[in-house]
Amino acid sequence: MKISLIFFLISSYLSSQDQDKQLRNFFYDLKNKTILVEIVEENSFFNANISLKDAKIYFETLASDSTISLFEKNLITSFDLAQKKIIIESSEKNILDFFAYENLENASLIKVEKKNENSIYSYNFYDNILLIIFNKSKNMVNRINLIKSEKIIFECIILEVNNYQNPLEFFNIDDTWTTIDWRLN
Repeated sequence: MKISLIFFLISSYLSSQDQDKQLRNFFYDLKNKTILVEIVEENSFFNANISLKDAKIYFETLASDSTISLFEKNLITSFDLAQKKIIIESSEKNILDFFAYENLENASLIKVEKKNENSIYSYNFYDNILLIIFNKSKNMVNRINLIKSEKIIFECIILEVNNYQNPLEFFNIDDTWTTIDWRLN
């Protein structure tokens, strides 16, 4: 009886590690891709593009606020296209870090739950809870929630994954733009 219980626990652990690997591979494959997401914010929705290139994460919300933000290491550069402003600021943590495969390495798996064809992954991520719903039949992540103190601070639904598109490629950033530097010295 004890041997079968030990075997069951070991196989459950290895199975969750395999599932975790499948999820991490999904994020790894997002390198050089653009992801169309629907952001859920206080019962309203808006679309955004998240473009991943090398160590850069572009977060483009042109339709809702005319902004493209570039997250790179501990720096956020926001391009406000409506007001022609560039805002540069420091950031210790990036809320979008989990999209970059290397940064998911900072997440430690807490548990995996199965619901129909979905697996729900719970991670400890920068002292928050990261919930990721992975649809096995589509072999992709459906929804991501970042929870801090039992409150959802970021929620998105992945609609599709496309080839990489640089969101700044077609914009003319010239001398008429104003730069505001809020970095800490």
